Amino acid sequence: MSVDMGASITLTVVQLSLITGLSLWTSIELVNNLVGYRGALNTVGRIMRMSLLTEPPVVNTALLHRRVESSRWHRVAHALLILILALTAALLWRAVYSYVAVLAGYAHPDSVIALTNLAVAAFIGLGFFLTLGGLWFGYWIKQETLQLTHFVLICMGIATGILVNLPRLAH
Repeated sequence: MSVDMGASITLTVVQLSLITGLSLWTSIELVNNLVGYRGALNTVGRIMRMSLLTEPPVVNTALLHRRVESSRWHRVAHALLILILALTAALLWRAVYSYVAVLAGYAHPDSVIALTNLAVAAFIGLGFFLTLGGLWFGYWIKQETLQLTHFVLICMGIATGILVNLPRLAH
């Protein structure tokens, strides 16, 4: 085995590891939202009602006019989150399958890049959906750790996208 071939295989293993990790995280998050539906829906509702801002210590902010009290809109937002999670998880698992095919010699490494980019874009989009939704409702005022978590998801997606495209970027 040549050095280039060994480096290519190990890069594919690293890419597979990252994509598998994102797939697992997204799948667990999806399962949590389905199994713990009522709790997850309540969390979405609390964010959209901006409940934490009205609990001691109260934060008087002009953003409070954005509150959404309707449980119907909370259900719509939560359903959209579940849909995005399911789509993202499916794309990521399809990319995992493709990387396994590459390692098994059934596919060329270049053949998985477009699909993986789509899956990673969906993951980054999920991170932005969470971040922007929370930002609109001022969650950063009392839930800065949650906002940081969502930023980390976006950064993980970007880093994965760079690593997936590394062989093409090197040329």
